[in-house]
Amino acid sequence: MSAGEMVGKRVAVEDGLCERHGPFASRVIAPGVVLGCPACLEEVRREQAAFAARARVENRYLDAGLPLGVQDVGLDNFKCAVREQRAAVAHARGFVECYRAGRNLILSGPAEGKTHLLVAVTKHIAARGAMVRYLNAADLLMAMTEVGYGRQSESAVLHCFVGPSLLVVDHVGDVHWTRYLRTLFLRVIDARCSAGLATAIASHTDVARLQDDIGERTLRRLWAHGNELVTLNQKIHRSGTALRSTAEFDRYLNPSKE
Repeated sequence: MSAGEMVGKRVAVEDGLCERHGPFASRVIAPGVVLGCPACLEEVRREQAAFAARARVENRYLDAGLPLGVQDVGLDNFKCAVREQRAAVAHARGFVECYRAGRNLILSGPAEGKTHLLVAVTKHIAARGAMVRYLNAADLLMAMTEVGYGRQSESAVLHCFVGPSLLVVDHVGDVHWTRYLRTLFLRVIDARCSAGLATAIASHTDVARLQDDIGERTLRRLWAHGNELVTLNQKIHRSGTALRSTAEFDRYLNPSKE
């Protein structure tokens, strides 16, 4: 059958045999062009669509700043050695669902797993298409200090950290904090809280040391209006319930003053 003969006519159908799916009706769409097994073609289409979907998600992880090799990190495979770690996973799951309300999450304490939880939270939210930024505290502060002299302006750098729907700051306790660095970090946190945007941070230190590191004012800004502070290997506190007043907040952060 020539191409001219096929114009205006129905597509010819031939009998075909697939090694995997058995007999099928093969369509001749042009002279010498025969479509293969429909089931096999559908499998290829689905594989291509799944590959494209995975690529989009992985690109979102890269855009969020996640390190390589986090494909297997998730909330479902977090190893819980103590009760507080199981509770921390539950709080992380809750945070994923309510971060749009501008809630903040603070992970503190010496137990392992804080970075795992932050990465898992970042993956969950980034996979949904939200704009997320994950980085270490040292990198955030370095970006804030390297401004001017031909580099980005301070306002442009600040916008990079205020723009995302979720900012995730890890390894806060690894920074040698100075008064100047506390001021820079407060600017970021204050701008995000004022805009109603969620922030999650983690530090291997206890809460009292965390206050000394980032400053009491910054901690108050993060830990208010129902935000959650989860201390691994310690008690879990929820602001507005466990600590309702400023006086109670002060007694918890500074027990030596009692």
